[in-house]
This record gives sequence, C-alpha cells and structure tokens, in this order.
Amino acid sequence: GLESRDSEGHTLSELLDTYGEAMRGTKVGKEFPLLLKLISAGDRLSVQVHPDDAYARKNEHGKLGKTEAWVILDAEPGAQIVYGIREGVSRDMLAHACKEGGEAVRACLNTVNVKAGDVYYIPAGMVHALGGGVTLMEIQQSSDVTYRFYDWDRVDKNGNRRHDNQHVKRAVQNSAVSRTVLYPLQLCCKLLHAGVIHRLFPNRFHFALLLSSAMRRIFSRYSLAALSAASNTPFSCRAASAMEPAR
Repeated sequence: GLESRDSEGHTLSELLDTYGEAMRGTKVGKEFPLLLKLISAGDRLSVQVHPDDAYARKNEHGKLGKTEAWVILDAEPGAQIVYGIREGVSRDMLAHACKEGGEAVRACLNTVNVKAGDVYYIPAGMVHALGGGVTLMEIQQSSDVTYRFYDWDRVDKNGNRRHDNQHVKRAVQNSAVSRTVLYPLQLCCKLLHAGVIHRLFPNRFHFALLLSSAMRRIFSRYSLAALSAASNTPFSCRAASAMEPAR
C-alpha cells in the first residue's frame, strides 16, 4: 500500500515527490496508471477475465481495462495457474459450460505448472486464475474491472454455487478464444535469475514500471521470430489462447 517502503525506507509518495516525472511520466492524470501487488494464494482463486480499455470505457463508466503480468516468486511442487482457454473452445461452448459448472468448465481451461522465476504476460481478454501454493508479484493497469465466471464450485452460506449471471455474460463476451499466440518468457526469466535486473534497477518499483511498459509495447508489435532474430536468443514459449474480445 501507500505505506510500503523501498530498501532505503522511502514511501511511494516520497519517491514520487523526489523523482516526479522521471517516475510517473508526462501523461499521468489524477489516477496513477499502474498497481503492484504481492499475492500469496493458499487456495485456488476464482477464474476471471478483464476487458480492454475500449470495452471498459464504454461499459464501465469510463474506467480502464486491465492488462497485467505475473512474476512467480515461489511455488509449491505441482502448483498451477489457469492461463487461457484451450484451443477449439468457442464462446458458446464456454457459456454453456459456465451454466453446468464443475468438469464442464474445467475442461475448457488451459492449465500450466509454474515455478519460481516464471513470467506470465496476461493481456486483457485472457482467462486466468491463480492456483494454491503460489506467491507472485502482479504488475497491472490501475483498474478494478474484473469479471468472474467460475469459483471452483464453492458455495455461499446458503449452499448455492457462486454464480453471477451478469458477470458470466460479460466474462464470456471478453474471453479471448479461437486463436493461438505465443509469448516469449525465457529472456525475462534469465534476466531475473542472473541478477541483471537488480543491478540495473535496484529500486524494484522502477523495474516494475519498465517491465509493464515494455511487455505491452513489445508483445503488441513484434512477432516471436522477430524477437528471436533481433536478440539472437532462442526463446522458450508457452502457448495461450488470445484474440480481440467481442465488443
């Protein structure tokens, strides 16, 4: 929160006062555009999706959408996350599965094992969920717009499965399906493991700003082949379902 401090004891407010535009940029208005979170999940969190900026501005009173990134800090053996929808699943299939719940929904979800040092880019529209036994740093757009459509069949105090029809409708509308895109991960992991990030950016907040900005720019403009050729680095990749959400 606002009382968190860096390694030298400075609060976020103090850093903003000291560095000014060098930290917040020149295009920031009243609301700071990024949030950083440390999350430790003891159990699986709900399956969710976030809209992009255009959808959120139109349907959520002018708010921002949400693109984010996860840096896995620690993970128990066998820990997993939900990372996208399985290939071949349509929005109609997903909507029908959400009504049934249980295995019908789980069969639509793409799950991956995670370990400390992994980096996951989660653009708006990508279905995702954090599994139990995972601790991570989340770098995200400053937005509270989240559509949850599956809570692992947990029930409320009355014994009813948690299910919000309006949330489910908007979640399905914004879920990216039908097209597979590859995201390069290994370079980020190598930099983290080698300590390069710490030497270049001893202030982790500065690194978080850079990482979020770079991910959005690089992955939206360049193909995997172009990145590999430019850096002379064979990237290790994970496949994820992604495409422009419905409007």
